[in-house]
Amino acid sequence: MDALVSELREFGAEQVYTYDQLADRDFFSQELRRISGGKEVKLALNGVGGKPTTDMARYLGFDAFLGKIPLSEVSPLC
Repeated sequence: MDALVSELREFGAEQVYTYDQLADRDFFSQELRRISGGKEVKLALNGVGGKPTTDMARYLGFDAFLGKIPLSEVSPLC
């Protein structure tokens, strides 16, 4: 996992989280407040789909965008 996170950061990602971190609502809510300064999340990108993407959508602000990048096998968004 560390190698993947490093590779994503080399491509320009500033923040990278695992699906376990995303599923931990207490951790992730606090983390979002920390990195956003309390502002709403306006864009989220996901390369897998399925339940993690649904979990991710919970954290988006009003009028935000959720993008799926086709990096792996096809999986529905919900």
